[in-house]
Amino acid sequence: MKRIVERNGNLFMEVDGSIVAPFAYTSYVPKNADYRGFEERGYELFSGCIYASDYSVNEYEGNPNSFEGGIWLERDRFDFSSLERVLSATLGDNPKGYLMLRINLNMPAWWRRENPDQMMTVGDGTTFMQSSFSQKWLDDAKFFLLKIKEYIDSTKYKAHVIAFQPAAMATEEWFCPVWFSQNAPDFSVPAQKGFQAWCENKYGEISLLNGAWNSNYSSFLQIAVPSLEKRAIRYQGDFVADSEAFAEVVDFYQCLSDSYANAIIELGEYIKSIYDGDIFVGTFYGYLAQIPVGGHNSMKKVLDSDCIDYFASPFAYVNQRQTAEDWFAHSAMETVRQYKKLWFMEADVRTNLTLPLYETNPELFDKDEPRMRLPVWFGPKTEEESCWNITRCFARVFCYGQALWWFDMWGGWYKSEKMMSLLEKMKALYQTQWDMPFVSVSEVAVILDEKASFLLSNDHFSKTHYCQLVELGSTGVPYDLLLNGCVNAEQLQRYKCVIFIAPYEPDALLLGQLARQGKTVALTGKNYGDPGENVIVTADSLSFDSLISLFQKAGVHRYVDKKALIFVRNGFLSITAAEDDCYALSLKGDGVLTGVFDGEKHESHARQVLLSLRKNQTKFFKVDGVK
Repeated sequence: MKRIVERNGNLFMEVDGSIVAPFAYTSYVPKNADYRGFEERGYELFSGCIYASDYSVNEYEGNPNSFEGGIWLERDRFDFSSLERVLSATLGDNPKGYLMLRINLNMPAWWRRENPDQMMTVGDGTTFMQSSFSQKWLDDAKFFLLKIKEYIDSTKYKAHVIAFQPAAMATEEWFCPVWFSQNAPDFSVPAQKGFQAWCENKYGEISLLNGAWNSNYSSFLQIAVPSLEKRAIRYQGDFVADSEAFAEVVDFYQCLSDSYANAIIELGEYIKSIYDGDIFVGTFYGYLAQIPVGGHNSMKKVLDSDCIDYFASPFAYVNQRQTAEDWFAHSAMETVRQYKKLWFMEADVRTNLTLPLYETNPELFDKDEPRMRLPVWFGPKTEEESCWNITRCFARVFCYGQALWWFDMWGGWYKSEKMMSLLEKMKALYQTQWDMPFVSVSEVAVILDEKASFLLSNDHFSKTHYCQLVELGSTGVPYDLLLNGCVNAEQLQRYKCVIFIAPYEPDALLLGQLARQGKTVALTGKNYGDPGENVIVTADSLSFDSLISLFQKAGVHRYVDKKALIFVRNGFLSITAAEDDCYALSLKGDGVLTGVFDGEKHESHARQVLLSLRKNQTKFFKVDGVK
């Protein structure tokens, strides 16, 4: 049987009685990948990708075609050769490891021709890919999933495929392909009917909807998806909308998001049913800190589903990953951990060995395509800097109790002895967590709200979320990310400072309870009137200086007195330097710091350790003697 198990505060996978560390390797391109190399370094968990269609994983922007070719050729005709290649590449001729299989369910061309009324329709009338509201798509996706299972069951790999990760929509990550565009979806027939049904389910009586919307409908069947004009204000500058005036659009955003969450849950439940529950199911979802109205705003609904065992996302692409700033986490990671679900961080860490896709796979991408020349697709120039970036990503995952897969996108990114040796040590250390207590030492709780973006323009959302988390990462103070609606005063009691990022509406009861606990609390993103004693309110985000003042007021321990990225858990600490400089690490007591991967030792004096670091250099220490 397969299940997520907890020991000493750590979450691992159990497969038929064996404990498997959720620490993996994957690639888009099996022929260029290094699965056997990672297996030789102690890795036993792998991921691979297959596709129902030949369409691009980033269809709206026209990025490369599916990396392994589409499987579903016609209604009753399949080409499983790409699945066989993925199984063989990931698990080898003599399989010993385990595979988490990502299955792209965006529909092939023949399906789109047969089902034009089931296609997503954007504002200008253009259609592409299936609508998230389409039950026809979901039913056919289940049929495809069953065929994948039947094929796997006929192979020697049957016992080694332990997870299905249904994937769809933009970049396979379950978000709306044009969330950033004024030419927004979804005006399809399934979306129109879905919105009508959603409204009837929410309001029950049309008079109640009319009261909320200030409208005059006589039937739910008269309701239409809000026009582009009604939604246009979110693309116009830096502002906050009025919740009453914007109620119709807010309802549609919630309905659209629910359609994505419902699709994930329905597919997850189906996968569990055909495996009699004996499989892990995962999904990309919950990008609350970076995607405003892209379908990820029903996080609690997916969290509450028993059929979802793990979530996944990449680290944030802050400034195209070219700076020492924090590549922050997208979602309420600590809440997910409290739900006893895994969060796999997709560590697509570029290195000095990263080559352009048009060189490694010229058949997939035109060398003259300018988007593939952007800095985000390239790593640092040296192996040393590459190892720093690998270390900073590992340190975040290790210190926050998360899972990880190294994403060697088109292969060859980590194929050097120095990097592979480092990755081997990381896997070995991660494995030891099973016998090591996990305790979060964060004194700051940052609360994300899944509805926050509904009333914010895209510009204001970027300021209050993206920019805020970048600033938080530079303060030298670790923090936990939690989900509004899933926390109470008792759970927040251990924190000294609580920051609510642009909540849709403040929870007056919770704020009062936190005030009585003597907590320092901040509300950001808009004017909330007078929320009560000891609550700081700002209509914008909190600047670096404001954050430092807030932490000082709350008595929060700051591990360094200048900008730096700090991750801490019981017994471990990492620092990433913002600039070439000398950094005074401030500990909570005297002790000895030992480099986890290089053995470098530092003994503290007056609770401080001085480190001379270069910009973006990361040091990861075992901390002994400090309680």
